[in-house]
Amino acid sequence: MMADLPQQKFYHKADNGEERKIVSKVTVTQDGIFHMTVPDDLVDSIRANLGSCHIDEVRRRVKKESMLPSGLQRHETRITNRVSGPSLDDCKRAIKAGLRDWLKCEVTEEIVIRYGRRTKTTYWKMPDGTIYANGYECRNDPNYDHDAEECIENGNWHGELDATIHNAGYMVSLFASIKKKTIYTRGSVVEHKYSRPDFDNFSHETWGERLNCFVGIWEDGGFMQDGIECEEMPYTEEAAKFFYEMLIGMCAFADKIEGFFEDPANVIKAIEAGTPLLIKKD
Repeated sequence: MMADLPQQKFYHKADNGEERKIVSKVTVTQDGIFHMTVPDDLVDSIRANLGSCHIDEVRRRVKKESMLPSGLQRHETRITNRVSGPSLDDCKRAIKAGLRDWLKCEVTEEIVIRYGRRTKTTYWKMPDGTIYANGYECRNDPNYDHDAEECIENGNWHGELDATIHNAGYMVSLFASIKKKTIYTRGSVVEHKYSRPDFDNFSHETWGERLNCFVGIWEDGGFMQDGIECEEMPYTEEAAKFFYEMLIGMCAFADKIEGFFEDPANVIKAIEAGTPLLIKKD
């Protein structure tokens, strides 16, 4: 004879943000032994935290769900695992510790450089590297030593845009940033998260901190912007210096473009004087 007690709810959230809730049915026998049901996949984790409790199994035969007539239906054995013991508090502690251990992760950290690029252009490129606005311009170029049909046969489109996919001007973007990569390992499951490292990890003389000083650059693109698909590499001073100087170079070029086109008179003067291009075509 057993009496039912209120169900017990258990919840735990791991370091990697993974969480789990379970509900345990509780009964007590006339001689004061408590039984609390637990999910099958938690049994091994709970077993290592039993203390004065123990695991027992309740087996019962039930009919399989079937469309067959009742006389032809088969039975199967269902097993319910329970944590049992003379102390309800000890049973609850065993389940709570088992749930915690089931979600426990090995946590490691490393510093990496995340980097990626995106171009919003489209152009026709020949095998020798010559670039045209499109294949017809290539075919009609009198200065290019080739058969006219060679452009169409051997050249290829490059870039994300085409006659139906447009953009407000051609663009080239580069993302690079120092990140702290936190790796969570639980059994065969490996997850990772990225965060901005504390500047205390870098002296003011390092290229890593200088690289992370750029403002308004974010891997996910920010509000209403597409993110950039990134690669990563282990952090080194040489790599951080390389990406810092790349971004500074892009800023310097943007400043040159802004300054030049800010006054329409500059454009007229450059055209009349045949001033060399801001970007030279190879």
